[in-house]
Amino acid sequence: MDHGLFQGTHPELLFFLVHNLNINPTRGNIFLMFNSCSICGGSWNNNLTCQKMFDEFLALEFSNPAYGRVHMLTVACFMIQHHRYSDRALEWMKIKLDEVVNKGVSPADIRLQMNQDVDQSNRGWKIERQSRERDLPHIHWSITIANVFQHKDDPVSYCDWVVKWAKATLLEMRIED
Repeated sequence: MDHGLFQGTHPELLFFLVHNLNINPTRGNIFLMFNSCSICGGSWNNNLTCQKMFDEFLALEFSNPAYGRVHMLTVACFMIQHHRYSDRALEWMKIKLDEVVNKGVSPADIRLQMNQDVDQSNRGWKIERQSRERDLPHIHWSITIANVFQHKDDPVSYCDWVVKWAKATLLEMRIED
């Protein structure tokens, strides 16, 4: 068997690399096989990255109104847990997430507020995190996109889990503050 860079390497070392360090020496290339997201900690047992799971969620939410009712929460949780929001956007979203999950404000009302508060013509800051912004603290999230992904085949269960995800995300953001 040709292992490229590992050619001539002792078989026990190859076994160790493959089974303990998740290094797969195939055809001269080294592929690191990650089992979880380095940012949110979500498990990738389904062999999908968080971004790919998020893309599947967006497809579901845009194609089926039963899923779409939690769209705002899905985007907020994904963006928060993956450090995608700028500091200003993160603060704004934390307030809006609290309004939805704890105060009963509808996502439709939040969308209207977004048109006023964060429309590009009304704000002097970026929504997406910029490279010059501070690093955000690592939070050990109790619910991630990977947990919700297990419930994507049933709209009721999916929506329930997105709401749980949003509540946990908001709570854990507060603990970290």
